[in-house]
Amino acid sequence: MWEWTAPGGWLVVQGYDMRTVAVEPPLPVVGEWRRVFLGAFIVAGRDVRLGHRLPGLFAEAGIGSPLSQHN
Repeated sequence: MWEWTAPGGWLVVQGYDMRTVAVEPPLPVVGEWRRVFLGAFIVAGRDVRLGHRLPGLFAEAGIGSPLSQHN
């Protein structure tokens, strides 16, 4: 992705962590929504914690910390 970023530009990567979905005020239907939504992610083989894991994934890919500068 850095190859597609202009010199001095910003690369923004957004992840998600669906374990912490909540609403205010609390609604009973949210529990059912979480059960169905998270169940669908899990059945599809998706990681509901991807956002939480981004720093480690960046390091494994050799592109540094998500908050680092790239020259």
